[in-house]
Order: sequence, then structure tokens, then C-alpha cells
Amino acid sequence: AKYMNQTQEILMRMAVIQRAIKKGQSIEKSTHTARSLIDFSQGGMWVKNFDQVAPYYNAAWQSFRGYARAATTHPKEFSQSLATVTAGFAGLYIANRIMYPEDVDNVPKYITRKNLVFMTPMTRNVNGEIRRTYIKIPLDHWLMPVKVATDTAMDAFFGADMPRDGMFQGAES
Repeated sequence: AKYMNQTQEILMRMAVIQRAIKKGQSIEKSTHTARSLIDFSQGGMWVKNFDQVAPYYNAAWQSFRGYARAATTHPKEFSQSLATVTAGFAGLYIANRIMYPEDVDNVPKYITRKNLVFMTPMTRNVNGEIRRTYIKIPLDHWLMPVKVATDTAMDAFFGADMPRDGMFQGAES
């Protein structure tokens, strides 16, 4: 697990450095940009030890630190980004509801809470029952509560049946 984590960290950093260089930054500045964007060497002994048992825990922790840093150092930009993401979640909700209203309800809630779900026009036969095919893209753990809150608000706005535990189950994910 340690080798895999280190390899992915290096690949991520190299990709950030290459992108910064293509944008015209010097090698030194691009290296600093990559290091300040996400630094897996931080996190403390407890986080590092737990990362050996639960891969990507340190990455999730660094992601949280990035969100927290953005919210405190650039609150206006963070709020604008959050509003944009929320609008995207709402747009996807509306598109799925308009195009495939019956089919979107057949997607299990645990999938819609943890993923972006794009309904497709394709169908498949599952034990004699025709089901709509969908594409799911996993969400970052820190965006799951935002998506669940957006979906719950959209359900309320459109008068859909709302499970009482919807918000709390999303936050637990």
C-alpha cells in the first residue's frame, strides 16, 4: 500500500508541474505550486499510519485541508465555486428528472448519494425487466453532503417524495 500511495503522489505532483510549466511558470515556481496544492507528506503520524490500513485516507485528509484552506483564505472564490458546483448538481438532477423521470427513481439511493449519475438512452434486460443504463462518476467525500443537500432541496422544490433520513445518510457517507 505504501508503494502505491507514494507512486500516485509522485504522478499527481508531476502532472501538476507539467501543467504549470505549460502555463508558463518556471520549474521552481511549478514545483512550489505542486507542493502547495497537495502535500501528502503532511498529515501527521496518526494519518500516515491509518493510511496503511485504509488506502487513500491521507489523500482524503489532504483534500479536506485544501477545501478548508480555500474557504478561509479565499472565501469569495470558494463560495462562487461551491455555488457553481451546486448549480451543476441541480442541473443534472433536472436533466435526469425531465428526460427519465421513472428510471431515475430506480437507481439505488446509496449510488445517487455517492456519485454523479447520468441517465443514458440505452436500456438493458435484467431478469426479464427492462432497465435504463446509467453512468456513475464517484464524488469526492467532501462533496457528497453538498450533493445530498442539493438533491433534497430539488426534491422539495419539485414535490418529490422525500425520505426523512436523506440528509443524514448523505452526510454519513
